[in-house]
Amino acid sequence: MNQLELDEVSAVVVTDEDRSILGIVSGGDILRALN
Repeated sequence: MNQLELDEVSAVVVTDEDRSILGIVSGGDILRALN
């Protein structure tokens, strides 16, 4: 089980150093990238 599953998180917000939002990555995005 990974940390996203343990925390019941289905997506995370991606930010830069200034905390400006760059995008959102979902669990499905991660699986597609690994495939």
